[in-house]
Amino acid sequence: MVHAFVRAASRGTNVRRVRPSQALSLRPFPLNPAFVYTIIPCREERIGSVIRFFEKESFAAIELDFGDLSVGDTSRIKGNATDFTRKVNAMAFDHKSVDTEICGQLAGIKLSHPAKPLDLVYKVKE
Repeated sequence: MVHAFVRAASRGTNVRRVRPSQALSLRPFPLNPAFVYTIIPCREERIGSVIRFFEKESFAAIELDFGDLSVGDTSRIKGNATDFTRKVNAMAFDHKSVDTEICGQLAGIKLSHPAKPLDLVYKVKE
């Protein structure tokens, strides 16, 4: 007698032996449910990383590798021990205040929390 091996849906990995005529009437192998993919719009854009944090002035030196940053933008600083979001109120370059820094430049922004070198800087889109 020929037997077919069918995985029982209710038993997980258990296998039971049934006749081929019964195998067609049984429920087939449990398939993964249809996946529903949702598109979540990206609210953050990586623009650079922190090079150094000056504790006395509470400024962070940031290298802008991928985007621009200006006063009034909302930025997020994220690292292993830091994760905070704040609005850019003051920016400086070479001890002079600036309004906008473009990709490829260095910028200093005033922060309320300390940041560490190699923390990533994101620009939050509103």
